Amino acid sequence: MLTAIAIALHSFVFLLLPIALYSLWCGSPIPNGPLGNYFRAVKSLRFVGDLFFVVVCGVSAVKLALHLGILAPVVGETLVAYLGFPFMGLLLSYLAMFARAVILVRRAPSP
Repeated sequence: MLTAIAIALHSFVFLLLPIALYSLWCGSPIPNGPLGNYFRAVKSLRFVGDLFFVVVCGVSAVKLALHLGILAPVVGETLVAYLGFPFMGLLLSYLAMFARAVILVRRAPSP
């Protein structure tokens, strides 16, 4: 059972999932600012971040569908469990890539 705040937060998936899929399809731009150097250092960091965002939206959509009764409880819990594996794998790979990017940017000679 989701609270009213959780329902409101999970309902943002209808806005964020199309944006995440578009970003995954077209490629997200490198941000201007202090984090741009890290994304330039490791090219696949943006792609893994986009995939992670799609998985987070998928988990949120399944939880909302469970609450609204669109999915059967057995099917919904199975989907959430199966989406947990890519969630954890993408999270760990994103953190490892970001740590590698920090190391590469710190070791680079300053202009």
